[in-house]
Amino acid sequence: MDLPDDEVSLGSPKRGRPARINRQMIVDAARSLDRDGLTLQAVADRLGVDRKALSYHVAGRQELIDLVATQTISQELGGLELPLGWDAAIYSWAEATRRAMLREGSMALVIDHLPGAGILTSIDALLQRLLDAGFDEITAGRALYCLTGIVFAGARDTLLVERHGEHPTMAEVASILDDLPGDALPHLRRVPLARDPLRGAEDQSRFDIDLVVAGLQHHLNHRST
Repeated sequence: MDLPDDEVSLGSPKRGRPARINRQMIVDAARSLDRDGLTLQAVADRLGVDRKALSYHVAGRQELIDLVATQTISQELGGLELPLGWDAAIYSWAEATRRAMLREGSMALVIDHLPGAGILTSIDALLQRLLDAGFDEITAGRALYCLTGIVFAGARDTLLVERHGEHPTMAEVASILDDLPGDALPHLRRVPLARDPLRGAEDQSRFDIDLVVAGLQHHLNHRST
C-alpha cells in the first residue's frame, strides 16, 4: 500500500497499521526540544525514526528552525487582542511581537520574513485601528511596514546583546574609536555606546516606536487642519 506524499513509515510494527510522521509531527517534536541544540538527528530520535525520514518534509536544519520559530510566533500572536486606540494598539502589538521573538531566543535571529498567518492576523487588526482612526490606506500600509521593520530589528538587537554581552556593531565602533586619537570624532564619543547594552537595546526599541507614533500623530493632525 502506497503512503501519502506527506507521510513516512516509522518502521514495521508487528501488527496493526504502521505509524507515520508528517511535517506537523516533526515541528511539534522540534518544539519540545532545547532550541539551541536543535538538530535533525535529535528530532528523529524523539520521533523514533531514521533521520532520512525527515528529509521528505524538511530540507535541512535551517528550514526546521524556521518552521519552529515561525509557527510558535504565529500561534502566540494569532490570538492577540489590541486596544481600540490606534496609538495604544501600536504599543501593544509591538510589545507582544517583540516578546514573542525574544521568547524564541536565538531561533528568532534566523527569521527573514513575516512568520506566518498568525502575525498577519495581528497586523490586520492593527491596520483596522489605523484605518478607523482616519489614516488612509497608503499611510497605514507604510506605517505597518515601518513598525514591523523596527520591531524585528529591535528584537534581533536585544538577542545579539544577550548572546554576545554587547551589540556587535556598537562594539566595533567602540574599538575603532579606541584606535583613533582621543580628539578624533569628538561628537561620536559623546554617545554612550557601551553603557548597559541590554538596557540600551530595549530603550532604543521603545524610542523607535515613540518616534513612529509621534510622526503618525503629526500626520493625523495635519490632515485634520
